Amino acid sequence: MATTTELLAQGRQFLQAGDLRQAESIYRQAIDQDPSCLEGRQLLATLCQTQGRLDEAVGHYQRVIESKPDDASSYNSLGICQAMRQNRE
Repeated sequence: MATTTELLAQGRQFLQAGDLRQAESIYRQAIDQDPSCLEGRQLLATLCQTQGRLDEAVGHYQRVIESKPDDASSYNSLGICQAMRQNRE
């Protein structure tokens, strides 16, 4: 069984290769294996955001912020997602 760190590295490789489906699957495995894996959740949120799945991205960013309230980048990304959702309406 791969470690969470190894899974995240694999996910990044798939992302760089343009295989978003496989990258997402790997990030989800990392989070399932270690629910406190904030890096995996952040990467999954960013992936969802780039695919326009904004509600899901917002949920992931909120979970990161709940666990790490001093993470300014997650607040920024959350704000961008929320603005994108409002622009859709």
